[in-house]
Amino acid sequence: MIIKQKIVTNLVKFYRKLPFKPLRGLLRISYYKFLKSDIQNRTVIKNVDGISYELDLTEVIDSAIYFNQSREPHTTNALKRLCKPGMIVIDIGANVGSHTLPLAKSVGNKGKVYAIEPVPWALDKLRKNLALNRFTNVQIHPIALSDYTDENAEFSLRASFKTTSENPVNKDGGLSESWWNACENVSVRVDTLDNFIEKENIAHVDVIKLDVDGFEVKVLKGAERILQSFKPIILMELAPSWLIEKGDSIEELLSYLTKCGYKFYDETTFLEVPEILNSVRKIKSDSGINVVVSATGLKK
Repeated sequence: MIIKQKIVTNLVKFYRKLPFKPLRGLLRISYYKFLKSDIQNRTVIKNVDGISYELDLTEVIDSAIYFNQSREPHTTNALKRLCKPGMIVIDIGANVGSHTLPLAKSVGNKGKVYAIEPVPWALDKLRKNLALNRFTNVQIHPIALSDYTDENAEFSLRASFKTTSENPVNKDGGLSESWWNACENVSVRVDTLDNFIEKENIAHVDVIKLDVDGFEVKVLKGAERILQSFKPIILMELAPSWLIEKGDSIEELLSYLTKCGYKFYDETTFLEVPEILNSVRKIKSDSGINVVVSATGLKK
């Protein structure tokens, strides 16, 4: 088993470094078949870059951390470049902590990471992962953020993504039945980010990581005061189909951020993407891209 895991780990690393990705679909199917057949229901502890995680290798995020050090390598690297010791970071959509814990390492003891996650399944895994480490600069908040407040709102939310899961977006661009079947019915307090910052007496915010499956417009509209006063850098997902599912649009999202004085940058090169709408229109219906959004520019 250990030999097989090492072979697969090295093959994944090699493949990701290739300039072109031949047979990507076939290899992905083979990879997930390996996970399903050889390590079903296998939970392991793994140390990645000095951070320990409890990983369920039947989960997409967990298996990516195990085999490739990160679920989103470009995003992880971008956050390392953006986040310096002493900074205040808000991780909105923290899930199991795949970015929360590296963020805590980046900002150090003089910095702070506020992890926002409303889904109980993810919260349990996030707390376990945090407990495996010695970070004292992370606060977990089991709330949802939006553009309104509610002491007890009901949502159908999903945080678990099995390696055998079907495509979450159907041919019409909406969420498939399999997506909704895997959701949790969650009762959670909803607040705006502006209110949260005030209640927690947070003096400033340097960076926001935002990935909330289509709720991005609502979260950002509830953060207008801090966007104007603190001008935090935002690393976020742009996924048109998810926004439509929540009653918003990519055009609305881009327009709002532009009006707030923000520009869009490639998360790998940190080069400005001036025609961002043209870029997102090329995104497949079941996909999204992560971008850096800044009102003060970026150092390349």
